[in-house]
Amino acid sequence: MKTMRRLVGPIIWIIVLSFIFYGGTSFLLGTDKESLGVGRVFGKIVTFKEFRDAMRSVEVFMPQPDEAKWQYEDLENAAWQQVVLEREAAKEYIQVNDTEVRDEIKKLFGGDGAFNPEFYQQWVENNFKENARQFEERLRRFLAVQKLLDEHRKISTAFSEAEVDQAYANENTELNVEYASFDSEKEAADFHDAHAEISTWEKARDQTDSEINKLGPISVHTYMRILQIDQDAMSTLLAQSADQISSPIKTLSGFQLIRIISQENHAAEPLTGDERQAFQEKLATQASQSSFIDWWAALLKRASVEKFDLE
Repeated sequence: MKTMRRLVGPIIWIIVLSFIFYGGTSFLLGTDKESLGVGRVFGKIVTFKEFRDAMRSVEVFMPQPDEAKWQYEDLENAAWQQVVLEREAAKEYIQVNDTEVRDEIKKLFGGDGAFNPEFYQQWVENNFKENARQFEERLRRFLAVQKLLDEHRKISTAFSEAEVDQAYANENTELNVEYASFDSEKEAADFHDAHAEISTWEKARDQTDSEINKLGPISVHTYMRILQIDQDAMSTLLAQSADQISSPIKTLSGFQLIRIISQENHAAEPLTGDERQAFQEKLATQASQSSFIDWWAALLKRASVEKFDLE
C-alpha cells in the first residue's frame, strides 16, 4: 500500500466542497449479502460489490497525506462520493480508451522509464488480490471521474471592463451595516412598516433582545456572498443613505431589512496593466470555482443518496 500511495500521487483529485452525508451507518460487506444492497443513488440500488469497489478505489487512488490511514467514516463518505461520480460519468458517456489506461499504467509503474509487465501484473495480484484487467477497469473508471471533474472545473468566464471595475470596487469597499432577519417576507414587511422611520428603527435596535443586529466592517464582495444577492440588488443597497431602511431583501436563509451605516473604498487607485490582468484571472478562477460548487451541489441533490440501515 505504501508503494501504491507513492505511485498514484500524480493522479489524485480533490473536490473543493466537503462531502457530508447525515446519518451514520455501518456496512457489513459479507459475501452472503451480495444479493442485497447498501443503499440507493439516483434511485437505483447500490450493491455491496459496487460499494466495496468504490471504497477500494478511494483507498488506492486517494491516499491520505503522509501515508496516514483513512478514518472509516471518512472512507465511507468518500466511497459514496465515488459511486455518485462514477454513475454520473457513465451517464454522461465519458469515455477512457485503452491507450489512456495503458499510458497511465506506464506512468504509474514505469518511474525509471522501463515498464515491466510481469512485475506490474504480479504486483497488482499480490497487493490488491485482483488481476491486471480488473485493476485497469478500476483505473478506467477513476480516469472517467477525473475527466468529469475536469469538464466542470474548466469553465471559462469573460468579464467586461465595467464588470472588472465593479468587482474591484466590491473587494475594496468596506461596509458597516445593521440588519434584521425574518423567515417570511410578510414578517419583514410588517417590521419595515413599523420601523421605517430611522428614529423608530434605532429605538428598536437599542432594546434588549433586539431583532436588529450589527455587522462590519465587511467587504461588499463578502457581504454579497453571505446574502447570496446579485450586483443589481447590492447596488440598490449601496445607493441608500444612512437614514434609509431597505425593503425586504430575499437572502439564502429568508428575508432581511438592511441599513447601510457607512461605506468606504480603500482602493488606492484604479487597476491598470498587469494588475488588471491578474485581477481578471482571479475573477475567472472564482467564477470557475463557484460554477463547480453549484454543479456539485446540484449533482448531490439529483443523486439523492440513501443509505440503508443494515445494523
